[in-house]
Amino acid sequence: MAEASPFEALVPLHDLPPGVSGLGRPGEYHLYHFQQSGTLSVVLPGEQPYGADAIDTWNMSTTPLEDMGPG
Repeated sequence: MAEASPFEALVPLHDLPPGVSGLGRPGEYHLYHFQQSGTLSVVLPGEQPYGADAIDTWNMSTTPLEDMGPG
């Protein structure tokens, strides 16, 4: 979280499925919280590729995920 955008710069992300909440800077930074394990599909705006990490808050670990293209 130390590398995240400042909290006051984040806005709620909408149109998420039940059990998922999110904050972000659309087109730059997205942070999703899952209340249970599962899969989430999102549309990533812009033309740039995105990187993603899975953060396990219980085990205090971060796992890099496959980089994603736009869209």
